[in-house]
Order: sequence, then C-alpha cells, then structure tokens
Amino acid sequence: MTIRNGAWFSQSCTTGSLKKPYVCKVNTTSNPQVSTKSLIMPTCPTLKPCSPCSEGYTYHNMTNKCYRLLPSTDFDLAEAQCIKDGGHLASIHTDEENWFLTVFSYQTPQEYVGGAWIGMHFDNGAWRWTDNTPVDYQHWGGSLPGAGFLTCAYLHQHYTDGWGDWFGFWDNIVECSYSIPAICKKDPESV
Repeated sequence: MTIRNGAWFSQSCTTGSLKKPYVCKVNTTSNPQVSTKSLIMPTCPTLKPCSPCSEGYTYHNMTNKCYRLLPSTDFDLAEAQCIKDGGHLASIHTDEENWFLTVFSYQTPQEYVGGAWIGMHFDNGAWRWTDNTPVDYQHWGGSLPGAGFLTCAYLHQHYTDGWGDWFGFWDNIVECSYSIPAICKKDPESV
C-alpha cells in the first residue's frame, strides 16, 4: 500500500532488498523452506491520526482546509470562537465547497434549527467574508440577499417554500443574534 494515496498494489514478498513485514502472505505449501514457525509477527506501532487538522476539525482535500461545526450560537460569538481556534466563519468559493458544507452541517429535520452560520456578512455597504477573502462565489436563494438589518448569512439544509427547496442555498432572513450552529474554517496544521 502506498502511504501517499492509500492505493493497494501487489509485490513479491521474497524478492528485493526491502522487508515487508505487515501485509505479506507466504504460501507455505508451495515454498517448503518457509515454516510458519519462522515467521515473526511484528508488533504494529501506534499511529498518530492522519488528519492535518487540530482536534474537532475535519479536513477537506478539495479545499485543503479544516472545518468544524459549532453548536448553536449567534453570529458574533461564532466568529469569535472561530478566531480563537485560528480561523473564521467559513467562506465559500465554489459549488463543490458549498455542497460539502451543506452536507457537513446537515441536521436531521428533527434537529433543524434554521441552518448554519457562514462568514458572509454585510459590512460598509457590501457583502464580505469575515476572513477577507474575495467574494468570488455566491449561492443566495430566492430574491436574496435581503436588505436592512439582516446582515449575516447562513446555509440552509431543510426548508421549502414558494421559492422551492432551499437545500444548500444561503439566506439572511434572521437577525445575527439568532442562535444556530456555525461552520468554522481554517488552514491545516503544519506537518
């Protein structure tokens, strides 16, 4: 198996100079010089987790970023927690990332409390990301974003109305003080 990508491949266990102690099968009936008593069973080392993210975060290889779903809180407290963790509320830059975060933050219909905060907010006359990355992708639902005091955006998982199914669309129809889960995003730890 290659460590880099986890792909399996077949190699001879008896040729070459590399010893392959963990994943080799030796057929003792076709090779009478090898006895099962002479095979030494290695002790497997304790492995560190493979994730480049800190505890509580999930790595997404398409973005090379780490994500965490916070329990219900308001927009400002969520952003403060994300900053404390070394990130920000999630900025979204592609359809693929939007889909990933919609599924990542999914709540069953019984758990659903309105979606999950993302880092899009209305500031100084424009919609911006809290991490100051460019607004190069938007996925608003219906005729949004709405204007006025509704300056924080969230990502829907369950909701259907006259506009249709809101799964994966953004909304801003609740005040920033509303308590819903939130998605943090940050860079992976250096390895």
